[in-house]
Amino acid sequence: MLRDIALARGGVYGIEDAAPALTAALGASTGGTKLSIAEVLSRISSPGAQVALLDMALAEAPGSIERIELLNRVADSAKRFGRQVNDRQIDRLLDVAADADGPAATAAAAAVGAMNLDNARLLRLIDAQ
Repeated sequence: MLRDIALARGGVYGIEDAAPALTAALGASTGGTKLSIAEVLSRISSPGAQVALLDMALAEAPGSIERIELLNRVADSAKRFGRQVNDRQIDRLLDVAADADGPAATAAAAAVGAMNLDNARLLRLIDAQ
């Protein structure tokens, strides 16, 4: 239901009001529940939501489906609302993109691309290859 409210963007309910509770729930959930919460958070224009999504993605095991899906939600959020994460997170994301393989590398690269980084930051990733 929250996803539907987020998709409606406006009306009687403001999904932004749920962002703090969803952010807290993201860290306390697992599996499909975590990914459902991440989907809703990716549709909320809030720096806290995007920061929480990327922190959770970076905390997951390298190559895990959870990391891949969370990185995809980070990319979705950044495409919708622009980059709202801090430099420390960008550095970690660039490290993940440089070190990952397969679907995890694709998801990390999509998240990096969605962040609209300046060329100097991207050179670090290119040099790692």
